[in-house]
Amino acid sequence: MQTIGNSLLHVAIDENGAQLAQLTTADGQFDYLAGLDQHLQLVFPATDAANLTTTLAWTVVDKGDARVSLTMIDTDASRVQFPYHFELMVTYAIEGNQLSISHYLENNSEQAMPYVLGLNLPVASGFTPQQQPNQVRLTSEEHELEVVSAELQLSVANQVTAVSAAAALAPHTSQTFGLTLTLK
Repeated sequence: MQTIGNSLLHVAIDENGAQLAQLTTADGQFDYLAGLDQHLQLVFPATDAANLTTTLAWTVVDKGDARVSLTMIDTDASRVQFPYHFELMVTYAIEGNQLSISHYLENNSEQAMPYVLGLNLPVASGFTPQQQPNQVRLTSEEHELEVVSAELQLSVANQVTAVSAAAALAPHTSQTFGLTLTLK
């Protein structure tokens, strides 16, 4: 488990799947993910192949007090399910009461790589979702969690889903996606 924090927010990231496991106010009085069966889960390639984020190893490539970057690289075994050479890096960075989650996807193959990148965040008990373009607000009597992304399409039901449009990444190119969580 990798932990990062500042004077307002503390976060724990499980290296298994690069999943956000804790999103806690700095005083420790509130953790949005406490008691939930699921963490913020990353899904890739979100096509017919299995979710590689939970089967491939993640490596911490950068770590500071308020940021951590993890990377996942294809393997011979993963190419049986998803026949492309790729690298996916996820960076969690805290500034104030905001957690920025950036995803850098690189296609190292000689052919275009079809993909969809997705994230799933459960709606905690007692929170009411409100959706606007590029934004979902989850509010309770005492707290609010705002989810914002310009690159990912957001929707909400029993979970907040952030998903890229289905695309094909050209050979030897990359794409970046971002999502911001603000805990109030």
